[in-house]
Amino acid sequence: LIWEAPTKASQAWFVRHFGPEVNLGNIPPDEVIALETLRLGLRADTLKEVLLGDSSVEPAAAS
Repeated sequence: LIWEAPTKASQAWFVRHFGPEVNLGNIPPDEVIALETLRLGLRADTLKEVLLGDSSVEPAAAS
């Protein structure tokens, strides 16, 4: 199953809800590195959830 996530907000939402191994498609080529940093928890969007394993954080509403 591959989820279409062309925006940074939708990518962050899918990583938060399904984890860093989620399959995402329709990623603009210039955002691939940013997505990988998101998956690794190196972006503010997912830093706390990925590094601390904190599942109590409420995800922000996707725009």
